Amino acid sequence: FRVRGVECAWKGVRFGLPLVITDTVFEPEHWSATFLEGLLRRADSAWRGADVIEIGTGSAFVSMCLARVYPLKSVLALDLNPHAVLVAEINVKLNSWDWNTFHRKPAHAGPAVVAGKGAQPASDGAARTFEDIITVRQSNLLEYPQKHGIRVNCIVGCIPQVVQPAAPEASAADSEAASTTRELYDLGNYCEILGIIEDRFGLGLNAAALDQAVELLRVGGTVILNLAGRPGEENVKRMFTRRGYRLPTVLWQSRICQAADTDVTPLVELERGVVAERGLERGAFEFFLHRASRAPVPAATAHAVLSAGATGGDDIFVIE
Repeated sequence: FRVRGVECAWKGVRFGLPLVITDTVFEPEHWSATFLEGLLRRADSAWRGADVIEIGTGSAFVSMCLARVYPLKSVLALDLNPHAVLVAEINVKLNSWDWNTFHRKPAHAGPAVVAGKGAQPASDGAARTFEDIITVRQSNLLEYPQKHGIRVNCIVGCIPQVVQPAAPEASAADSEAASTTRELYDLGNYCEILGIIEDRFGLGLNAAALDQAVELLRVGGTVILNLAGRPGEENVKRMFTRRGYRLPTVLWQSRICQAADTDVTPLVELERGVVAERGLERGAFEFFLHRASRAPVPAATAHAVLSAGATGGDDIFVIE
């Protein structure tokens, strides 16, 4: 493992979080930054005193940032990867204490605290730490809160959208440890085919999460997902409305380079199937060859470009 300091900016003020990172768990990068940017653009009142669930917490970076900025009542941070659960728990504890004074460190801080100008206790008057607010549990999507009858105001998640590619033949040089590391990391990188209509766009896991979320949300509750725009914005929004959610709003949008560790080959195969089924003249997915591109290219073109060592990417939507 290694320890990495992550700097965060909020309303013109910066604060840092030291994070323990391992090779089996995603560390904060462009996806995380975009997700957090979108979440922070909601009105402060929408978060005040809220009970929140995060799906795919990884290092717990997003959960801790939300608890740092807003006076949340609770956060249930979930991940399928058992290593992520352990790493998240360590990070929550690590950031709950001032290791110079060995005093408990309040989680929530308004601008004055973030800027180092004094203390602001949580809204209930108690100086609650991340440990008091954030609970970390292993869960396949929302199975844990379903089992325990948990109800919340908001569910947020960054869930894989690329179907798991076929595993390559293992060579004699591949160690069991290396194989296990890759498999655990890929839990946050790829999804399985679930047999629902959104599978054709790689949105199966996200659609399943929306189905499960219905029974967990209180009246007026909301779901916010961090989604690649490859299926097209209309298909992403239709995933919400097909399940009875109101027409979703894009809180934030950013274009990033496709992650080098994600194999988009399965999206090429899905695209071929959708194009053949619908008789489309162009691909079903929307990739872009560079940040300034206006016209999208299909997955097959993006795969060829990426395979040649060039860069490509897609839009990310934080959608509520």
